[in-house]
Amino acid sequence: MKKIILVLLSAGILSGCASNNVASPHNVNGKFYMAGDNACQRYRVINSETIECATKDGVSTGYRKAMTDQEIQMWQFNVNQQRLQMQELTRQLEQMNQQNRIDRVNCYQTFGGMNCYRY
Repeated sequence: MKKIILVLLSAGILSGCASNNVASPHNVNGKFYMAGDNACQRYRVINSETIECATKDGVSTGYRKAMTDQEIQMWQFNVNQQRLQMQELTRQLEQMNQQNRIDRVNCYQTFGGMNCYRY
């Protein structure tokens, strides 16, 4: 459980850096709830398994149940998949950049012909 909490907190920090009000797990009294999106920027505890969500203006948008261990693991898996996809995309873009790089060629004439080199 400690490992899950650490990963969730790390992923939450990372996703928070790139998010536009996207829901992510929030620890509320030892349970995790999907919150932070526009429909759940504010919340209040209803009972040990439920929070009531509201917009930033305090308009109630409904209730959310605490996440199960399986839901936490699935969220964690999806975040890791997105990270891997971004790494692969970055690698592909770097590779394309290398392939499209224009090499500079410098040629000069010698008594034996022409000498060229790339840099």
